Amino acid sequence: MNVIEQELIIMTLMYLLQMPRSIKEDRSEYFRPIQGNLRSVFTTLESVQFTARKLVKKGKGKIVFLSSMAGIITTPYIGPYAATKHAIEGMALTLKDELKEYGVQVATINPGAYNTGFNDRAAEEKWEWFDEEKNFTRAEGMKKQEKGLKNQFDPEDMIER
Repeated sequence: MNVIEQELIIMTLMYLLQMPRSIKEDRSEYFRPIQGNLRSVFTTLESVQFTARKLVKKGKGKIVFLSSMAGIITTPYIGPYAATKHAIEGMALTLKDELKEYGVQVATINPGAYNTGFNDRAAEEKWEWFDEEKNFTRAEGMKKQEKGLKNQFDPEDMIER
């Protein structure tokens, strides 16, 4: 891990530690969902740097990031996950500007809610830490958002295309 990566992690952790206590009393819960995704952000960046060098040398190519709708819109109750997806979007936009002059295109794929079990697990997991006495987040709002999970896309439709 280089100095820039270390500083980015420190800045991210500082931001998370400074999140308003009014949102969530026990901040450690923010780290659990974000840890794997944060690692994946830096792994992606390392991989892309390797690929970008080859494409710049070639004078053309395309780099495509797999992100999420959570990286381009905001949705209540998924801040830690959305933060990592916004990081991917930021990297992609920056690289798009930096590599344009070398003939390298950069894009993101931003899938929505597919019925793979991922969204359902995330919705269930929040009830493990939620405490109406400590959190300002209202249970009614979270339950209302969960109703949207009934309209998830069927992954088979994507596979067939």
